[in-house]
Parts: sequence; structure tokens; C-alpha cells
Amino acid sequence: MTRTTEARYPLIHLVVTVVIMFLLIAIFRARQYDDKSIDFQTLLRIGAWIVAAGYIVGFSGQSLWLLQRRSLLPWLLFHLYAVVHISVASNWVYGLVGAISFLIFYVYVGTILVRFGRGFFLDAFFVAMAIVAISSLIVYFAIPSFGRLGTWIGNVRLSSNRLSGITGAANGMGYAAGIGAILLVMYWREITIASRNVKLVVLAFFIVDLLMTVNRMSIAGVGICLIAHYIFLRKNETTLGAIWFGTIAILALALMFGSELLPLLSRSGDVRELTTGTSRAGIWAAVIALAWERPILGWGHSAAISIFPYQPGLFTEAAHAHNLYLDIWFSRGFVGLGLFVLALGVSFIHAIRHRRTRAMIVMFFFLFQGLMEAVPLYNVVWLGFLPFTFTILEMVGVTSYVIVPAPDRARQSPGGGRPAGPRAEDAHQPALLGPRIDRRPSPAA
Repeated sequence: MTRTTEARYPLIHLVVTVVIMFLLIAIFRARQYDDKSIDFQTLLRIGAWIVAAGYIVGFSGQSLWLLQRRSLLPWLLFHLYAVVHISVASNWVYGLVGAISFLIFYVYVGTILVRFGRGFFLDAFFVAMAIVAISSLIVYFAIPSFGRLGTWIGNVRLSSNRLSGITGAANGMGYAAGIGAILLVMYWREITIASRNVKLVVLAFFIVDLLMTVNRMSIAGVGICLIAHYIFLRKNETTLGAIWFGTIAILALALMFGSELLPLLSRSGDVRELTTGTSRAGIWAAVIALAWERPILGWGHSAAISIFPYQPGLFTEAAHAHNLYLDIWFSRGFVGLGLFVLALGVSFIHAIRHRRTRAMIVMFFFLFQGLMEAVPLYNVVWLGFLPFTFTILEMVGVTSYVIVPAPDRARQSPGGGRPAGPRAEDAHQPALLGPRIDRRPSPAA
């Protein structure tokens, strides 16, 4: 039965979704980067993929409606292209599994959104990320060898002071905590599963985890997004004045004491850590050289994991290009990169036309992170891809709909039996094969 955002959805679906999200990010044992054997945690993730695929089949009406959206056609082509051109990859089996996993969860996120609504996804993500954030902090102190970022020296794993928690990577943990904080703050009212005090406590965990990862890009991305949120959505003159004053003060300090401040921003105290992007410049140079060998079609999805470790200037941990756009070019060529740019462009056009400012601010976080990491589109799907897809669907307005199964039409229609129609900007949507649409009441994006 479909309900409004104020009503409660079936608890079983929430629990299943939380478990799926948790399994997409959690690890239960540390292993080397080149260890791709199938263990119990791999089997658990495959199980999560199967359950997600089951949702797509079980709610086929919602899935078909999603796939008919013309505004989402470029994204569908982008994911399908990764699947159909996988034959060019050296390890095509691993690449095919990864490409299919992204396609499954792209449709899965859209399916649960149009079936249960925006609030359902946000509540599930909030619960999953709260579990990750709290358990990661516990593991950091209780099991330092597991909860702290480690480096493999031969068969020996050395730990640092950076929080990696149950994600296995400090940058991944920072990324997850960052997007968790952004969605919690910017969708505060839509997250109804917890009280205000509980949300404040969880937000504190997100911030502490984020700072303990020492992930500069995530910290900066969260700061920029929250500032933009207050500038464009709150429009409070006092807040705006404080933000502008703080920005001018920071710029002035940077101009006067730049040489003294830069070493403080690096983890090692060496300015070269910043100027080389934490040694990413060498990785980028090697990846660009490889990408030019197959510039049109690329090397295939997930090819980096079987090519980079054996290239001069790269190493085992270089499992991706450490740049989203460069990784797409390397794996899918100019064809895939063009589809990505086209899909982004169409999404932004829809968002700008209908003033979906909040969704555009959240998307900035993903694109900003993409400058230093290939998340959320490299190798195999993980938790960060789900809020990325949610944001895309927010930008094109899919989250404004809920598809009502035939038996529930009369009960859910505000007009006594006739389903409410879509918003004017989405009046061009294709006809549905069976289910009808109700507009779910939701705050303006």
C-alpha cells in the first residue's frame, strides 16, 4: 500500500534496504588490494545484489515506468554501454560483474523511490549510515588494527591514526560520512524515522568520523555544500554576512601567510603532498598515457584493477585513476565520457529549469570528490553510488512521484478515486502500462 510521506511504510522493506546499504560498504576482514578471492563478505554482497534485483522484478511496474523516462535515457545508455562493451576488457568477467552491479542498483534506487517515496530512501540511508558511523568509531578504539587506515608492506599491515572504520579505507569513510552529513542537514525534515535529538547525535558522529578520516576533499566538500545550502535556500542575512566575512578573512590569511599555512594543511607537513595531490599526479600521468592508447572505446569497465598494478609509475593500491572523469575516459573511452557529460547536462538542465537547487548542491559534492577519487563509479558498486543515483533522480524530478498499484488507487487518490496527476513540468511523461501515478506531497527541492 502506498502512503504519503507522513505515513509509515512497511517495516520489512526498510530493514531489507538498510541491510543492503550496510553490506555495500561494510567489510569484515582486512585483505590486500590484489586479493579478489570470493569469501563470505563477497557472498553477502552478491546476496544484496540478488535481493536488489528481486525488488526490480517484484515491482516491475515501477521499474518500467522509471526506464521510460526520457530525461533518464542518457544515464541508462551510460550504464548499458559499460555492460555491452565489456568484451574489450582484459578481465572481462570481473568487469561484467561490476558493470551489471551498477545497472542493477541504478534501477533499484529508482524503483524503491517511485514505490515508497523520497522519505523511505532517506530514512533507510540515515539508519544505515548511523550504524556505519557509530560502529566505525567503536572499532577505531576497540580494534585499532582493523579500524585504522593500514598500509601493506609485504604481508605485514601497518596502521596509521586515520579512521577507516568498517569501510576499509579512510577516504571511503570520509566520503560516506560526508554525504551522510549533507543529506541529513539538507533533508532534515524528510528524515522522519528519528527525533530531532537523535538526528543531532548522529550528525555529531558523522562530523567526528569525517574529521578523524583527515579526508581533506570530503571536509572541504561538506563545508562548501552546507555554505551553499544556507546561501541559496535559507537566505538569512546574518548568516550570509558571516559567511562572506569568513571567506574574505580566509583569503586574506592565505595571501599573507600562504607559505606558513600550506604545510599545516598537509598530513606530513610537506607542501609537495598538496601540490602533487598526495602523489596522484604521477598516477594521472600514467593513466593518461594508457588512455591515449585506446581513446575512443577505452579499456573496459574495471580494467584498471588488472592493468594499473603492473604499469611503471603505478602500484598495487592504484586500483583506479583517482579521478572520476579520468577513470571514465580510461575505462569507457570518449564514448563513455561523452555519455556521462550528456547525462549530467540533461540532469542539470532539468534541475535549473525547475529550480531544484538542493539537488544541484548535493551533486556538487559528488563532482567535487571526483577530482581526487573515482567514486562512485569505479570497479564494483558500493554504498556511495546509491545517494549519487538518488541525487540524479531528484534533479530530474522522479522523486516527486509514487506509483500506486491498482488495488490501492481509490484509497490513495485525494479526489475520491481519481489519481492525482503529475506536475506541469513532467506532463510529457510516457503513458504507464498498468499502474497509475499519485503525486506524493513533498517540500520543494
